[in-house]
Amino acid sequence: MGNNIMFIEDQEKVSVSDNGAWADAYLSARLHLSRELHDRVGWDLTAFSYELFAVENDPTDRLKIATLRKRLDTLNGTLRGLACDMRCIQHRGLVEVISNQMQTWSQVTQIPTLVELNTPHVDVGSHCADLITAVIGELLTNVAKHAPSSTHVLVRLHQSAIGTLEITFSDDGNGIDLEKAYDRSGRHLGLHCVRERLAELKGNLQIEPNHPRGARMLIHIPDARW
Repeated sequence: MGNNIMFIEDQEKVSVSDNGAWADAYLSARLHLSRELHDRVGWDLTAFSYELFAVENDPTDRLKIATLRKRLDTLNGTLRGLACDMRCIQHRGLVEVISNQMQTWSQVTQIPTLVELNTPHVDVGSHCADLITAVIGELLTNVAKHAPSSTHVLVRLHQSAIGTLEITFSDDGNGIDLEKAYDRSGRHLGLHCVRERLAELKGNLQIEPNHPRGARMLIHIPDARW
């Protein structure tokens, strides 16, 4: 209780401008946490739902029960990692991180994935890499939720000499209803979150709902080197 009193007393000495900066930082941190929970925990919960369904169909299968328990351990690790805000991208390249991310997703969904690099090297800043990884995670979650009949997911990356990054994300599932994709009421909240992240990078998302079957997302980031 003493610590709380000291905090309040200190706050009274802060100027109005400092209070505004503190409030902005607080809201930014809450937004960041909300996004991370939605992306990282949301994906684990989706995978857990898949595996729970398998156990419900055959509750005597000990292997499926063990897989479900392993998924709970993974979810626990995700939450602990989020609490510590561990950033593995600082130690590995973006392409490697995305490849591993898609491989893990593929193991759960049984949908093959492929990453193609159409440039010798991808140079991105740590903040940009964090957001791009979150975007890819959100798009993968959307495929698992809305296009589970897909037979593959493909990601292509290309970066120009001036830093412009182009990412193509495509699947061959059921396609996308554009009216629902632009609806912010909840069903496609993930795509709204994708646009928010890209807006931070002054980037944009273009959706091709049936190209030629399934959906294709075109991501454009003017300069990914920050």
